[in-house]
Amino acid sequence: MKRILYPIGQQSFKKLREGGFVYIDKTGLIHKLITEGTAYFLSRPRRFGKSLLLSTIEAYFKGERQLFKNLAIDRLTDEWEKHEVLHLDLNNESYTTPEHLENFIDNALSNWEKIYGSSPTEKSLGTRFEGIIKRAWRKSGRGVVVLVDEYDKPLTEAVLDTELNDSYKETLKSLYANFKTCDQYLRFVMLTGVSRFAGLSVFTGNSLDDISQSPAYETLCGITESEMLDNLGEGIHNIASRYEKSFDEMTKTLKKWYDGYQFSKRRCDVYNPFSLLSALKNENLGIYWYNTGTPSFLYKLMLDDRFPMSSLLNIEERSIDEMSLLSGGPDNLDSMMFQTGYLTIDRWTLDGECSLRFPNHEVRESFLKYILNRIMGRNTTGLPFDSREFRRLFESGKTEEFMEKIEGLTARIHYHPRSRSEDIFQDYMALFFNLVGEMANLEVHVASGRSDMTVETQAYAYVFEFKVDSTPEAALEQIDKKGYADIFKGTGKCIIKIGVNFNSSTHSISGWKAIEKL
Repeated sequence: MKRILYPIGQQSFKKLREGGFVYIDKTGLIHKLITEGTAYFLSRPRRFGKSLLLSTIEAYFKGERQLFKNLAIDRLTDEWEKHEVLHLDLNNESYTTPEHLENFIDNALSNWEKIYGSSPTEKSLGTRFEGIIKRAWRKSGRGVVVLVDEYDKPLTEAVLDTELNDSYKETLKSLYANFKTCDQYLRFVMLTGVSRFAGLSVFTGNSLDDISQSPAYETLCGITESEMLDNLGEGIHNIASRYEKSFDEMTKTLKKWYDGYQFSKRRCDVYNPFSLLSALKNENLGIYWYNTGTPSFLYKLMLDDRFPMSSLLNIEERSIDEMSLLSGGPDNLDSMMFQTGYLTIDRWTLDGECSLRFPNHEVRESFLKYILNRIMGRNTTGLPFDSREFRRLFESGKTEEFMEKIEGLTARIHYHPRSRSEDIFQDYMALFFNLVGEMANLEVHVASGRSDMTVETQAYAYVFEFKVDSTPEAALEQIDKKGYADIFKGTGKCIIKIGVNFNSSTHSISGWKAIEKL
């Protein structure tokens, strides 16, 4: 049996095609791009195939038709003229000082000047780039193609350093301004990146067509359900056999784990290509994208004091307007988590707002575990307890056993927020339950107020009330006085009221008490 070659991390279209790797044909959409426009910007999360996309476009404009045999674009066009291509990949360097960025660009320009020549009058990075474009145009007599991969990496690395970020913006502006001034010499321009917040200032004066939320191009990166079934059927059979599941069962499981990303109002789901292909190659359902796909700037934002724990845990419960979603900056965590792939669009409202959600099981689990690691000072993603055992205890009403486990967890909390209100402890408790797959509902409204947290299973309804430096009895008294458990009357479920008291000094549970009512 011929071994299936999955292009994990493969960014070269030429190597992919010549090496016999699986390729999901996106060239029909690429043909649409190059025939309907000339200058584009595309934002997608890391490891979503942006580099491979640019490599494919480069191969087309270099006239390498043999690489496109049996692909859609080979049937759609006979125009394979060779163009000069200037491909700048900003993902290949770390940028800690202005000199790092300037040196990286200087090196790229120097390499192009060896091919196209230089002029002693061109001193700045911007004028040198302009000269290179014009000489490349004269060399071929055809419009030049400029491709920039991860245009925003220097900016995102300095997301919390305003002075450094501004310096990077000025340097990049000097390059990108040529997309307007050299328009007559350009055939095609495309920039990709993770974030969009920097684009408003860096691209001032340019006419790039932002297709990040375009319905026509929402599947340009990523894998659709039909593409998976048409191209990866053998791999699905293999992993299904490994898990002793049917083909249909495994298809549903893969969808739960890796599908769910939506990038436009058309709401066409796409799979994370890196995770899906990794799972099929390894014949193992695992967390792949999280370990390689999270940009450093998101870590910095999450660790920044401006975002309380509640903003990270309850992020699915809020709506965001379209303008904020598409142009948010480092002060807009919802927008940044959408752009980096941790959240995706759930649904749109008529007034232009949308709600966000975790796209799939892989992202939800990895994000919640990251938060757990943050508050416990851990560097691994493993849970410090058996989540299946915890869920079994919880679903069977073993209150004493699962509360003992929660006590152990809170005793290990490393992260000490400035706030000592009960809200932070409420967030901790919600995190623990969400991690084991039990959806915790916070601030549940009843006629006389809001209960701190409720969690339902098929047989039980748990009503939690939290106090700080008080007593469990005071918490239970509030549950009864406010009637927090009344919403579960008549459901046939066993109601368990749990009062929990936290010690603000130790950030741990100092006492709890439960009352069960059939």
